[in-house]
Amino acid sequence: MEALRKLKKRVLLIGLDAATFDVMAPMLESGKLPNLEGLMESGSSGMLLSTIPDLSPVAWSTFATGKNAGKHGIFSFVVSKPQSYEISLANAGLRRAEAFWRILSRRGRKVGVVNMPFSYPPEEVNGYFVSGMDAPGTSSDYTYPRELKSEIKELLDDYTIDYSFVGSLEKGNRGEILSRLFEAEKKRLQLSLHLMRKFDWDLFFVVFVALDRVQHFFWHLMEPNHPLYNEVGGERFREAIPEMYVKMDQLVGRLLEAIDEDTYVVVMSDHGAGPFDNSVPHLNLNDFFIEKGYLSLTSRGATGGIASLLRGSRSLLRRYLSPKMKERLKALLPGAREWTQSFTYFSGIDWEKTKAYATYDEIMSRGIRLNLKGREPQGIVNPGEEYESFREELVQTLSQLRHPLTNLPIVDRVYRREELYHGECFEQAPDLFVFWNDHAYFCGNALTDKSKYREVERPGRQFKLTQIQRSGDHRRNGILIVKGAGVKSEFDFESADIMDVIPTVFYLLGEPVPEDMDGKVLTNIIAGDYLSGHPVNFSTEKGVDRSPPAEQVYTEDEAELVEERLRNLGYIE
Repeated sequence: MEALRKLKKRVLLIGLDAATFDVMAPMLESGKLPNLEGLMESGSSGMLLSTIPDLSPVAWSTFATGKNAGKHGIFSFVVSKPQSYEISLANAGLRRAEAFWRILSRRGRKVGVVNMPFSYPPEEVNGYFVSGMDAPGTSSDYTYPRELKSEIKELLDDYTIDYSFVGSLEKGNRGEILSRLFEAEKKRLQLSLHLMRKFDWDLFFVVFVALDRVQHFFWHLMEPNHPLYNEVGGERFREAIPEMYVKMDQLVGRLLEAIDEDTYVVVMSDHGAGPFDNSVPHLNLNDFFIEKGYLSLTSRGATGGIASLLRGSRSLLRRYLSPKMKERLKALLPGAREWTQSFTYFSGIDWEKTKAYATYDEIMSRGIRLNLKGREPQGIVNPGEEYESFREELVQTLSQLRHPLTNLPIVDRVYRREELYHGECFEQAPDLFVFWNDHAYFCGNALTDKSKYREVERPGRQFKLTQIQRSGDHRRNGILIVKGAGVKSEFDFESADIMDVIPTVFYLLGEPVPEDMDGKVLTNIIAGDYLSGHPVNFSTEKGVDRSPPAEQVYTEDEAELVEERLRNLGYIE
């Protein structure tokens, strides 16, 4: 049995959400990350470029499928319903392309997956599956097989899918936050080690998310030149982010102790991270479109207040009504949640006079949809020449925007969707994507009565520790480290694409790469003699088509829980 195992190639795949060499480089030089440093010295490493936009649902779905979003259909935290202005939360049930765990399972390979973001509901695999941040909670069926949920409860008691800690931030309890974040990750490690020992796996994949969370809310306390830096917070928490990297390195070390030398190791992140200043005046795209005459309202004066009231009412009702009362309310008001959600974000729009609007995706809004005739219910922009002409006008208008205080360009680039995507789901993508200059511009899209630039007092050194500030945000520059037989040692490559990870993993496993994947095998990290003896093979098999679920993936209560979690993390408004 042992001899057979040695002939069979295995891969341990570790996700460190938001890990970046920008933070790691000085720590590696000073020997503070010995396990990651050891992998880099005995393997190949370099920057892993994330998707555009570098949002978690897009990046993780692209990674899992090896395909661009035009093929898997996840473009943001929410999806627009066809022939409608309504939106719903993104989840794995809406992903159209097959993920690697299904392909490998169908081929008879044994897989284990723990905490994969945007993988709910969990799919049937030849092994074990534990969904990540889009799972409503541990009371939901977040595992495959279903009975694994009971096993996790018995093993860990209070396993945490994702720690929503903004309430603690409001109380200034940052020390407790850091402790709980790491405790949740230690339990994730404990679960992973348990499953790795329990069954004979070919590929095991686990994602740790603490780096992403701590970098979002502690970055300003690490860098004295950050606009939101304060001396008191810096004294206490300057090392919060570096220390979390040290702890993640320790978790990686524990995983390495559980495998043999013949197992390939791949460490990756879905994106990187960097500073973010949300104290500057910011541009609200929908308000800007109103000013330019691209978007019209029917009752602008009531929009902001009613929308805010509805959003708060949903949260209060979910929190304080008994289950019985909730059921009675649902019976009286079927579909109320979908209506209020749509009203909250797109209410008051006069669609018959609106040519463009910013999609509801996240605080750093990037997507723009044209109100296209034949696609949107009340579209007024004609397909063809008018569509292209108006889209070009938007590109030029946005590209010329400058900040009212600094006079610096606000927009780095505006992408047309065909520059980024292709595939069966291409038509679902927003028509334009805005890439903000240096990630420095806080942008909303909820309709308000305020001017296009919202003045926010710069707190500087008077910034209160208890005040919530999202001071770090995503960057495209993630990390990739690969180590194992045939992989070049001490080799630094310039960059790879996040779509390349899974094709490369298939190659390391000795599996043919599905030819409809957009990513490529990173042959530049493979030694020449090994590559000549192990050429890349491709498979013409077609993945099983994934059609939209017949029913809603979430109950109304579950959708509220997931939405609240994303809001607490600063991903949606």
